[in-house]
Amino acid sequence: MIEADKRKAVFLLHREGMSAREIARRLQLSRNTVRTMLKQKGEMPVRVRKDKIRLEPERLERLNRECDGSAQRVHEKLVEEEGIQVSYPTVTRWLRQLGIPKNQSDVLGTHSHATESRAAHRGFIAAAKEWLAEITYGWRPARLFTTEFKDPIELTHLLEMVRNGTLLERKKAATILARKRGIPNTITATILHASRQTTRHYFKVYMEAGAAGLFSGRPRLGKPAKDAEKTNRILELLHCRPDSIGFSRMNWTQRDLTQAYEARHHETISRSTLARLIKKAGYGWRKARRVLTSPDPNYQEKIERLVMTLRSLKASEMFSFIDEWGPVQVRKRSGRAYRDKDSVPRIPRHQVSRGTVSLVAALSATTNQTT
Repeated sequence: MIEADKRKAVFLLHREGMSAREIARRLQLSRNTVRTMLKQKGEMPVRVRKDKIRLEPERLERLNRECDGSAQRVHEKLVEEEGIQVSYPTVTRWLRQLGIPKNQSDVLGTHSHATESRAAHRGFIAAAKEWLAEITYGWRPARLFTTEFKDPIELTHLLEMVRNGTLLERKKAATILARKRGIPNTITATILHASRQTTRHYFKVYMEAGAAGLFSGRPRLGKPAKDAEKTNRILELLHCRPDSIGFSRMNWTQRDLTQAYEARHHETISRSTLARLIKKAGYGWRKARRVLTSPDPNYQEKIERLVMTLRSLKASEMFSFIDEWGPVQVRKRSGRAYRDKDSVPRIPRHQVSRGTVSLVAALSATTNQTT
């Protein structure tokens, strides 16, 4: 919704003679929006919202009993027989608010309904998404799951994972809760943006090993013996100098290591595998760091004394490092200047100095300010 001040400004600018195109460009609005505002004369439109559809709880319970607990048939009766234009998710929300659980066939749906009407299938997905949102954000109480989960500790663990776990843990917990509720695997995979094989695998692991097996990290499948052999070969290359193998450099790069490995062992290796094995062996790429050194034999003693002095400074005291640059002669030096192309500036090799310049700077060790 665009603010009233901007609407008024559009109308006043148009009255002053500015075109709708120019107004749209200056205020960063579309021309259609500007034309609509001009038709409304800069006033805020009054929107009248339709009254919400309300249904008596007794009437809804009676329809639910007549339809044997099928929310789909309740929705059809309301729309076709009683003429109440209401969506299927609204009907399921009314039933949940009354504490009426949907029966198995209602959540699962039948294959005939799915093939006969795509709208019904979209209704199932919308209802499942709404149900999952209520689970995730804690709007649905845990007591409604007592019929699906006999173990309250396991139910609490799943609800904790679906609300506070990582993305993978939330998907696993949501899959189990949805399947236990009766939502089919196809719809579960759709609302979780996962493949059907993945959600089916999650549910199979849960049924075989429970929540502990579902959330326990599985070791990565690989070939430990072959990885160890590759690691030893890579470390052997790392301890050799590149120029001794035929590379015109003193330090290794990942590209050179892969080429040297393939040339020596006649086996291809990717850069990602190379980096993974080097990291697993405890090696990493480190940048050289310059450190302060001195030929003074008492250098370390002086450093410790300096550190002790800095630590014992009071609030009213300062400690500064002073250095001097110069003296430097003031004379003509080489450089660039704007001149006529026929004129070339010249600097005499021997010239009289016009004086000297010296610079003294003090660096405060407490405030890191230079004077």
